[in-house]
Amino acid sequence: MDDQAYIVLQDIFTKKKWPARFHVEHGDLFDELAEFLSALPDDDDLINLSIDIIREYEVFLDYFRYAQSIAHKISQKFSKKDDLIVVPVRDENGNEIKSGDSVCYVVKSQLNPKNFKSLVFKTHIAEQDLDGKSPSVIVIDDFIGTGSQFRKFSKRLRTEFPLSKDNIYVYCIAAMSSRLERVQLHCNEINAEYILDPVLAKLAKSKNDATIYDKYDSIEQLVSVRRHYFRGYSKTEAAVSLYRTPNNTLPIFWETRKKGGGKWPAPFPRY
Repeated sequence: MDDQAYIVLQDIFTKKKWPARFHVEHGDLFDELAEFLSALPDDDDLINLSIDIIREYEVFLDYFRYAQSIAHKISQKFSKKDDLIVVPVRDENGNEIKSGDSVCYVVKSQLNPKNFKSLVFKTHIAEQDLDGKSPSVIVIDDFIGTGSQFRKFSKRLRTEFPLSKDNIYVYCIAAMSSRLERVQLHCNEINAEYILDPVLAKLAKSKNDATIYDKYDSIEQLVSVRRHYFRGYSKTEAAVSLYRTPNNTLPIFWETRKKGGGKWPAPFPRY
């Protein structure tokens, strides 16, 4: 990485106001980004593309502020006529702590039960929670990438309980624009604080450069990535980190293993 690239990176980092450190086991985030760029081949096209992706990259860590906004939207949408059940997205087994749990907890602190007919927060929904009612189910998550986890969750709710998709509302911090239509098929409404475009497609269009994908793929060849994570899980092309970097994000930013062995300087590692 030459001096000019270093100056550009400094400018991006300053404007984005990113934290000094992203992960406790890693060093200064700016230094990690500089090391990441330095690990690339000495090719201006690849370095410039990586800088462009970093410029588009989003880091969402202020969960309190986002959850406050979500709570406000829920309060505006529903009233004393409504029975609400608020629940984070869950896998079928439902035993692991998921990213939506932290958002859901803060939303709970910001909603006044007196503003609704009933308001219940659950980690899992049981038959007795419905109590003969047809409540609105508020599903909370931090990030929706492909939407597959939510779709499975929604189908399970509609199979196990007398609920339709019209009962289900989704609130999240960020969602990928490319998958929103598929998510919408399984709920009444989805509300995202931020809607993100697939980053490679966005850059290819804005720069009118059809070679963007080939350039990116040549960078990804440096990293040890399983096939279903090429360009991010299911080719989502996300460029985002929250409390944890989702696997939908381009793996050059989170995979710590170099192809053939050794460490890859991933600036936003996923553990």
